[in-house]
Amino acid sequence: MQKNTRMLALNCALLCMLPIISTAQQPAAPPELTARPSRINVSVTRGEMETRSILLAADGAITQLKFIPLDLLSAGERAVIPASAITLQAESNQISAGDSLQVKIEFNLGDAPSGEFSGELYVQHQGGKLSIPVTVKVKDQPVWPLVVLVAGILVSLSVSWYREAGKPRDESLVRVAQLRAQMREDNRLAAPFRARIDAFLLEVDAALVLRKWDDARKALEEAENIMLRWRKGRGDWIAQLGYADEFEELLKKAEDQAGPNSNAHLRAVRRGIEDALRLSPDRTGPDALRDQLDKLAEQLKRYIELRNQLQEIVALVEQLPEGQRPAWREKTSGWLWRLENILPADEVDYGQLKAEVEAGIKEVKAIPRPQAAADVTAKSFFGGELILLDLIAPSPFAGSLSIDEEAARAERKLRWYVWALIALVALLLAWVGFIESYIGKPTFGANGLSDYFVLFAWGFGAEATRASIIGVARQWDLVWIK
Repeated sequence: MQKNTRMLALNCALLCMLPIISTAQQPAAPPELTARPSRINVSVTRGEMETRSILLAADGAITQLKFIPLDLLSAGERAVIPASAITLQAESNQISAGDSLQVKIEFNLGDAPSGEFSGELYVQHQGGKLSIPVTVKVKDQPVWPLVVLVAGILVSLSVSWYREAGKPRDESLVRVAQLRAQMREDNRLAAPFRARIDAFLLEVDAALVLRKWDDARKALEEAENIMLRWRKGRGDWIAQLGYADEFEELLKKAEDQAGPNSNAHLRAVRRGIEDALRLSPDRTGPDALRDQLDKLAEQLKRYIELRNQLQEIVALVEQLPEGQRPAWREKTSGWLWRLENILPADEVDYGQLKAEVEAGIKEVKAIPRPQAAADVTAKSFFGGELILLDLIAPSPFAGSLSIDEEAARAERKLRWYVWALIALVALLLAWVGFIESYIGKPTFGANGLSDYFVLFAWGFGAEATRASIIGVARQWDLVWIK
């Protein structure tokens, strides 16, 4: 019984000492190594060297430190930055308890391609290892991206300028050349049509010089419409213009008969013929010209008929007795003056005058007259009695148009202002695009030509902004931006 009691006490003592024995036999934990920063991110341009520093710290003594860089691989492992391009330098290979160690890391990326690369740096020591993630982003040198961006902007501006200025000008010049060729080929093109087309082509040239494309287009369309109108009714136009020539010859005979100074009535008829021919290109067709010429011919015909009646009554008056001639001479002289000064379109006055002359003829015929006066003509009477006044006013003064020196200087200032504005817009767009598409993209060039194409497209897309600037300039009435 006593022996059992001693054994039980011994076992209890052993059980109480077991935790202490187990603790004494367990090995001590290795010191923990930490790095600050815990990962390394590098963004560089191709051909550059980059340096980073990390701080290693441990809660215990660290010895036998060893730094092992590994290859950095791109996505899909299509490119690599070899471990030999990474150098780690430290002043010591051990760290005392509670102390720290600065490690300098150099990335020699002179031969590295553009892209994003990922890998690790290993730090080994006697108690374990530490892995430090590394990300390196490499992009192309800025020279060629900037060239491509500026080229995109310049191409955009060039295309826009040609669309807004060069293309309308070239199209107008081609159409002008075609129209002039048609005019040269048609040797029977009437002078009024040729003169009107030349006038519109002169407007086209002036509008092109002033960069007024809409005005040039409208003037060119007018010239083309006149040429088309001539070609559609060419045969009828030629016939009507030939009739107008015959009409003018008849009018010339009437003017010669009236004397060296044609009277107001005949001048009005001649102006009517000139206006009809001059405005013939504006008429809807040869039939409209024919109607106008018929109307003028009817007016001339009435004039000739009434003048012949006056000549008849003058001859009859000269056959009257001597005492009755003065009164009738005065009356016939007044009738002739009224005829030569009456407007051709005044049908009422013409009707009244005709009625008076016809009544006078009947009255004179009823008067007995001696036989000796039968051969006296009207021409001998009107040759010295009738005096006509030339009512045509002299041509108004027309001064020459020129740009003085002050206007020329103002023009040059406007040109410089516009070009400076365009250059400023191009520089601003290039800078914004360079920041957004190159500086803001740390791996520019990794995708080869696609990155450069995106940059070029960005520059080419500057057209919308340029158009907005040009719109503002137009609101400021800058005539050189049209």
